[in-house]
Amino acid sequence: MQDVLTSIVIHTAAESKGEVKGGSMQSVILKSRLLRLYDHFAAEGDAASARKVRQLAEKLVRGEFGVAFCGHFSAGKSRMINRLLGAMLLPSSPIPTSANLVYVRHGEEYAEARFREGRPRRYLAPYDYDLVKSFCRDGTAIESIEISTAAASLPAGVVLMDTPGIDSTDAAHRLATEEAIHLADLIFYVMDYNHVQSEESFLFTKSLTEAGKRVALVINQIDKHREEELSFAAFAAGVKDAFAAWGVAPEAVFFTSMKDEAHAHSDFKAMQAFLRDALENRAAALEESIARSLEKICADAVSREEKAEEKGLADARRVLEPLSVAERDALWAGSRALEQEAQSLREDGRAAFNEGIEKILANAYMMPYEVRELARLYLEASSPGFKVGFFGRGKKTAAERAARRERLWQALAEKVRLQVDWHIATYLKDFARDRHIEGGAAAAFAENFTALPEEDVLEKNQKEGASTSYDGSYVLNYTAALEKAVKECARSRLAAVGDDLLSRMEERNGVRLAAIEAELSGMAEEVAALFAVRQAKKRVQAKREALAKLLASEERADTANASLFTLVPQAVEIVEGDGTPSAADNAAGRAVQKDAPAEAASLAAEAEE
Repeated sequence: MQDVLTSIVIHTAAESKGEVKGGSMQSVILKSRLLRLYDHFAAEGDAASARKVRQLAEKLVRGEFGVAFCGHFSAGKSRMINRLLGAMLLPSSPIPTSANLVYVRHGEEYAEARFREGRPRRYLAPYDYDLVKSFCRDGTAIESIEISTAAASLPAGVVLMDTPGIDSTDAAHRLATEEAIHLADLIFYVMDYNHVQSEESFLFTKSLTEAGKRVALVINQIDKHREEELSFAAFAAGVKDAFAAWGVAPEAVFFTSMKDEAHAHSDFKAMQAFLRDALENRAAALEESIARSLEKICADAVSREEKAEEKGLADARRVLEPLSVAERDALWAGSRALEQEAQSLREDGRAAFNEGIEKILANAYMMPYEVRELARLYLEASSPGFKVGFFGRGKKTAAERAARRERLWQALAEKVRLQVDWHIATYLKDFARDRHIEGGAAAAFAENFTALPEEDVLEKNQKEGASTSYDGSYVLNYTAALEKAVKECARSRLAAVGDDLLSRMEERNGVRLAAIEAELSGMAEEVAALFAVRQAKKRVQAKREALAKLLASEERADTANASLFTLVPQAVEIVEGDGTPSAADNAAGRAVQKDAPAEAASLAAEAEE
């Protein structure tokens, strides 16, 4: 039977190279985000996240679409992949297999083992299939296996991944599965019939869908079903309802049997059609999938930051454990209020007092047009040449001069009262009240305070021989001098009451400050713990916001010259089909195999050195 995937193996030359032109605005923005996030993680020393971003950059440049098969050990993943590929490439047996990550591609014949230590080793065809299958079971020394073969019915630019079971207790197995999920654009989660509704499966698939991954559920080994015990329709409905109850929304659910492919309820052909459709439309889905993987990298980075911060908060959590949330909030609010009060008590009282006075004086508007006009008339009457009438001129002139002076004086007094006196009186009362200063002369002084100088200020600020000029410059200078005299009078008269206020404030502050410090000392351990928790939350939030900003940015970066997107050869050891190293290829200890981003190659070289 011809495999249904064979129909999509024929591609254009560009597709056969796995290339994505990336000319669209969406592609340019995605590359810009990849570059900025890589630089961000590298600068922060987050090598794990930077490595994952590099892998996505390689994936984008290659245009490589990944299909991962995950699930429990012995769920039949490897056998299912072999059936889909139309070739017996992966070990399949009743015992657990695939102890590491296995990649399968269509292409030239080779198998490549990537060790946890040392450079990869590529076995050229014809190689020992049993040896490669044994590698698939070696999760200790080998990190992953790549099998490239023309026998695989896959389009170029597509890789299938077989993962270790998610129920493994081996940390290396879990890391291998995470690696596959990170690079996968479509995930088939395979379960055996007897272990469908396990909490582990619910949690795992929920995490996949929450990360934006495309997930299809596969319930394998349905040949174990017994219709006399439960109708298959009821079983299938129960499976779908159970996953829905956990918030898992898969793209599809398939029931299969590799043992009995003719089973009446087998969806294997539908599964093949689903996969074929996904591969035919992979170009449109690739960039969106990479974008979702970027989001997952950032979410994982924030999660690690939260865990690291939480680890450092063990002592703080112990201190705060007896307190309820409400008690913690009240304690924090109370401590902040006491700290602010103490800070206020420690302030330079005289500087604060003078600052308030100067602000009032600076904002006082005492010389509007009507006052300046009265000043002009007064100055005019004060000039030696000023005369009124023809008969009894002396008395009339003196009377007019006195009248103009009185009008100016009353206008000035009113402006000083409204613009200065009222504000200063209010300020003195507020200053004393806010600082809990009782008694003293401040209250009485405030009631009777005035900044209005003695009346002779009108004469003292005139200049002998000067006269009102047509442009009014002399009038402006004169009114400015009057305003200055008012302010100097205010400062002078406030000096004594200021001394009284400050003396009482310092006396009162000393007593209150001692009480505050005693109160803060009694809650110091709890407050320090609360501060540590709040600072940790701020750091995590800052990281979350920084990554969110990079993820949302549509600013274009100079990706054309970025080494992150430049493919260079990787170093591998070549082994001939008879098992002997290739002298020609390994003369320098290197061989040209598939390309990788320059950044990755550079870091790999540094690691070897």
